[in-house]
Amino acid sequence: MFRLKAAAARLRLHLLAPALLLVIAVVACSSDADPTATATSQASAPPATSTSSPSSPDPTATNSPAPTATSAPAVASFPVEIDHKYGSTTIDEAPERIVLVGLVEQDALLAMGVVPVATKEWFGGHPGALHPWAQDALGDAPMPEVLEAGELDFEKIASLRPDVIIGLYSGTTEEEYDTLSQIAPTVAQPGEYVNWGIPWPELTRTLGKIIGKTAEAESLVSGVEQSFANARAANPEFDDASGVVAAGWALPETTYAYASEDARGRFMEALGFKTPDEINELAGDSFFAGFSPERMDLLESDLLVWLAEPEQPESIDTYRQLDVFLEDRDIFLNDGHPATAAMSFQTVLSLPFALDQLVPEFSDALNASLFPVTIEHKFGSTTIDEKPERVLSLGFSEQDAILSLGVKPIAIRDWFGDQPSATWPWAHDKLEGAEPQVLNLTFGELDFELLASLNPDLIVATHSGITAEEYATLEQIAPTLAQSGDYGDFGMPWQEQTLSIGKAVGKEKLAQALVADVENQIAAIAAANPEFSGLSMAMAAPADEGQYWLYGPITPPVLMLDSLGFAMPQDVADTVGEQNAVQISSEQMALFDVDVIIWYLDSEEERTALKEHPLYGSLRVSREDREIIFTEPDDLLRGAFSFSTVLSLPFALELLEPRLKAAIDGDPETEVAPAS
Repeated sequence: MFRLKAAAARLRLHLLAPALLLVIAVVACSSDADPTATATSQASAPPATSTSSPSSPDPTATNSPAPTATSAPAVASFPVEIDHKYGSTTIDEAPERIVLVGLVEQDALLAMGVVPVATKEWFGGHPGALHPWAQDALGDAPMPEVLEAGELDFEKIASLRPDVIIGLYSGTTEEEYDTLSQIAPTVAQPGEYVNWGIPWPELTRTLGKIIGKTAEAESLVSGVEQSFANARAANPEFDDASGVVAAGWALPETTYAYASEDARGRFMEALGFKTPDEINELAGDSFFAGFSPERMDLLESDLLVWLAEPEQPESIDTYRQLDVFLEDRDIFLNDGHPATAAMSFQTVLSLPFALDQLVPEFSDALNASLFPVTIEHKFGSTTIDEKPERVLSLGFSEQDAILSLGVKPIAIRDWFGDQPSATWPWAHDKLEGAEPQVLNLTFGELDFELLASLNPDLIVATHSGITAEEYATLEQIAPTLAQSGDYGDFGMPWQEQTLSIGKAVGKEKLAQALVADVENQIAAIAAANPEFSGLSMAMAAPADEGQYWLYGPITPPVLMLDSLGFAMPQDVADTVGEQNAVQISSEQMALFDVDVIIWYLDSEEERTALKEHPLYGSLRVSREDREIIFTEPDDLLRGAFSFSTVLSLPFALELLEPRLKAAIDGDPETEVAPAS
């Protein structure tokens, strides 16, 4: 099959050759030739990069003279012979009409005062295929014509009457080379590198030789190499640090990391970074290595540069476990970053621009320290000098956020439910065999001697309701993270708790990603259930002596219902005020008459008593069974809903959604599935 395809390709070239010769003859007689037929040949895909050009100020890194389309060479040294992948090409005299089928050669030519007749589009869609860093170098010279990306249009190329065709940074095939050589002397990519793999110094020097400006080419190369040397000298931490450049366009299925043979890999290595051996070994003869999410560990390095949006890799669990992510040593060059295209282009004009943009970012990432960190809270602020190793969970639900961040607390305060290690099923796997001490401390009763004996280096109490006096004592034991002063006690939203704890344990980026995940899940359920929007809701529980607890808008479960679109009636919110909950009498039961109510009961007997209460039984919410009633303290949905944490909410949402839909339909015959 391969021989048949190869023979067919050769036959097509033989048949095409007379047509090309005819085109060449016509355009030689008339510059107004307008071929109507298009002969094309399939080219291999160039390396993946940004798909749009950055918005940036005009670079001033070079002071090249304004070129002209027919600038004469500084030193005539013709004929010259250029070796390449398919043999060698002799150029008898200085070319005046240069057509580029490579993707980046225009930069070096412009820097040496020569404007090509035509350039090849790669990405960005700029006039003349000239990116911002190269546009000043064009001066007043005519804008080059642009050959479309992808396939080569041989008749179009022939109509441009080139006296040399250059494809140094290309993936030109042998068949394409043979066809191009019938049009004009053609210089293909060198054979000692992978396609699109010629280093920028060699590309510049080869172009200098082709146009008879070897001294100018050498001067340009020396200038850029000196810029790299200056950057290395100013940043000794770059030397021998591992560095990886990865592309995210195929995520989440596949990650591509560039090898040493790629221009981006060479950029990093020119600054002193080392490409990990595993990346190069996996790449083999290619310029990149591709791998599945399970092998995100290949990206573990001192510095990781992404050509991607942050949310692309940060949605992948295996990536979130990497130190390079957790320690904020990953940099994202998206389409809006001014250096994204410059780093991919890798030329004597783009590289100084890229260095100016990226070296400070690289240095900041390598030298960044997550500690000390200071966090504001209700009683002032707490400074944590170094990464904590012994974290004590003193609030009633903080263990979930701590565990979600990969931290195993040394002790956990029990709330309710009698769960092993005071950790509910949705979080238990995160313990990974750890057995934290369970603290049976009721609200308002802290055993400071016991807490001190555990030797914590961080006490987390964001959902604890501690007082100023308790905080002052705890601070003498270890740095203590208290609840925010922006909310009532027990009213700090789960998002802020997670982010605050993440910052305290040195995993703020992971906390941000986890919060975004859960918020997206909530938003998806809200979008799938537009009927939730604007419906009234309340949450209540029995109290002593015929009283009832009515929960307010700052309670985490109520906040979650609010995020689904439900709304607490103003009279309910006004009754509770700024507190977590208030007791009301049975005479105020009208406050319970909403579109859906959540009841926290302790037994079926309490349920029966509630439903048989004359006033409550007369309310629409009871008549139409617009209720979700919990009767067991260890009910999993009750626990997950009460916790309303970064780990419990996904669990709760899955169980709660169908119950809410059944409760709001107003049909008493609709069975609301029991929580389990």
